[in-house]
Amino acid sequence: MKTKKTKAEGKRSTTILLIAVFFLFLGIMDYPFLTRIYNGRVQGQAVTGYEAGALAMGEDEKSRSWEEARAYNQALAENNGRPYRTLSRVRARRKDSMTASWRRRTG
Repeated sequence: MKTKKTKAEGKRSTTILLIAVFFLFLGIMDYPFLTRIYNGRVQGQAVTGYEAGALAMGEDEKSRSWEEARAYNQALAENNGRPYRTLSRVRARRKDSMTASWRRRTG
């Protein structure tokens, strides 16, 4: 037997549909706000990590990092901005690479 939908059941399904549409609209409208909050938190943690790493560096490591950066920039200028060709030259100028010094600091 077929059952007929009563008015109460029809109103109930309409109400559920309207509530679902409302929350969908709310989610779409709040997306920029929520992503701005999330990105602010993630970027804040990244800055905090970089600051902690910089404070943990000794003066010798800082000066070596500056020397590496200057050598890298000079190599970029000499090779028309092609960093991947020059990275091996920069690392060859020093015994250990930038990644090796980062691994030493982070343990």
